[in-house]
Amino acid sequence: MPEDYTIIRNVHEPIIDPEEFDVIQRMITSRRVVPKDDRLPNIFAGLIKCADCGKALTLNKAHRSAAAKGWELVDQYGYMCNTYRTYGTGSCTMHWIEARGIREAVLEDIRKHAKEALADDEGMTDRLLKQLGADRKKQDKAAKKELKARKSRLAEVDRLFAKLYEDRVDGSISERNYQMMSRKYEQEQAELQKRIGEIEAKESEADEKKDNIERFSRLIREYAGIEKLDAALLNRLVEKITVSELKTVGGEKVQEVRIYYKFIGNID
Repeated sequence: MPEDYTIIRNVHEPIIDPEEFDVIQRMITSRRVVPKDDRLPNIFAGLIKCADCGKALTLNKAHRSAAAKGWELVDQYGYMCNTYRTYGTGSCTMHWIEARGIREAVLEDIRKHAKEALADDEGMTDRLLKQLGADRKKQDKAAKKELKARKSRLAEVDRLFAKLYEDRVDGSISERNYQMMSRKYEQEQAELQKRIGEIEAKESEADEKKDNIERFSRLIREYAGIEKLDAALLNRLVEKITVSELKTVGGEKVQEVRIYYKFIGNID
């Protein structure tokens, strides 16, 4: 072999200096996407709304140093009105609420209603019936009496109408008087039917509210001893949650959180 012949290095050997190769490898590693395992799960997704504009409150990272303060993950997050976040001042206000604060408020409310349902289910049902305007204990007697009277009168008007037609056929009444009386009976029939429908609809609505209250009571009592919220639990119990803007009342900062439960809505 000639002395000036150069041997090509094995392709498996690095073609750059080993130290330079290590630097490049570190650069590549530093650019890899690290899974966001430290992000707080958004258990209120689709449930929490702005009390003013009605749009969603989205989960946002708070501008604070968790390492320096020693805060837990939940303390690094809060919820903000998405309208404000997207369009800024003039569209809506921030409606900021701490993630821990909303979790604790909702958890406390669920526990409270669950314990009440377990301790006094009938008492809770009666209270909610009154609050939702579905307490029929006082209304039932008067409503049933009126309904009976209206139906009785409607039946009587139907008979009178039939008799009026017979009188017209046999000539006992003139055509003019028949037309006048028939219009009167038709008007009264329409008014009676309308009122009967209103009373029955009100009774049906009250029955439906009572059924929904009983369904809610059976559902929520299962959560009297819960220690932690999760998305599945919230979506089973809650329809929506509204958060107001932070206000100062009597020198104290106040923020209203309204929870609308499945079947019955807001009960505070």
